[in-house]
Formats: sequence, C-alpha cells, structure tokens
Amino acid sequence: MSGRVPRHLSAQQIADLGLDEMPSTKRRVNSLANREGWRWIERTGRGGGRLYRVADLPQPAREDLVSRFPANTNTRKAPGKRGRPAGRNFFTDHSEIADAVVGWLASRKLSAAVIREMIAAQFDAVPSLRTLQRFIAAAEDRHALALQSLRDPSGFKSTRRLSLGRADAGLTRLLSSSPART
Repeated sequence: MSGRVPRHLSAQQIADLGLDEMPSTKRRVNSLANREGWRWIERTGRGGGRLYRVADLPQPAREDLVSRFPANTNTRKAPGKRGRPAGRNFFTDHSEIADAVVGWLASRKLSAAVIREMIAAQFDAVPSLRTLQRFIAAAEDRHALALQSLRDPSGFKSTRRLSLGRADAGLTRLLSSSPART
C-alpha cells in the first residue's frame, strides 16, 4: 500500500494484510468484528459487503497498519497550479498535425483509430487515442457548419441556407429562415 492510511477496510483486506493480533481469514475477521462491535459502512458496487473502520481495529493492529505507510502524513499538495499549463495539449504543440486532422475530417467523417494510423504514417509524433478522440470531438463542435458544408454540400444547402421561398409565395414566406422540408 502507498499513500495515506485508509479509513475503512474490508474483512478480506484486513485478513490479507496480516496485521498484528488479527485473524488471517475473512471469516474470522468478520466474526471478531461482530463480537467486538466494530462500526462499518456498506460497500457499494459489485459484491457489496462491509467496510470496517480502521479506528475500531485493536491497538496493535492499528499501529502495525500505520507503520506500513510513510511517516510524512502531509500528503496534500501545496495549493497552486497543477497539471499542464492552461491551453496546452498535444495539438497546440503540434499544430501541423492538428491542421492535417481537420483537413482529413473535412473530406469525410473518420474514426479516431483511422486518423491515428494516418498520423503515424506521415508524422513522427503520435497522440494517444483518447487525446485524438477529444480533439476530434472539439473540432467537430467548433467547425460543425464548415465541416457539414464540405462533407455534404447539398445537404448543407437544404438544411442551413436561408430559404426565401418562391416568387409567387407572397410576403409571408419572404423572411422565413426555417429549414426546407421535402
């Protein structure tokens, strides 16, 4: 284990740790917890079960558990900036790859895996699949109208272009901007 001392443990975790003066099986840990009245919380998710409070463990077991963690109890990081600088990612560092991806998206809708293979064939640096998926989603949101007009010009015209109607339709349809219905 690493990090800080957990506040709750399952009976199996307690048994697996082999703490001082503690049983080595899940069943005996559960019966000891019931006999001594340890407080517990219900574990959610698959399997369910109980998580026992570490504070309710016998003193020797608690001391053994605490001794297995680093002495530095201040695990919180200092306030301030974390992670990469704001506005920077793979595509801001490799703008030529970003331009190529948007160009490929303009011709037709492609999956991230296919685009990643195309990047690998033409460039030295290759983003992770998830980074590429995020970039594609952002690019399709940012350039939705432009991409639609390039991928499907007639569909774009029929759904997005201002519709003025027929000359004999009168003034009521003159200012209509609703998509054409067929």
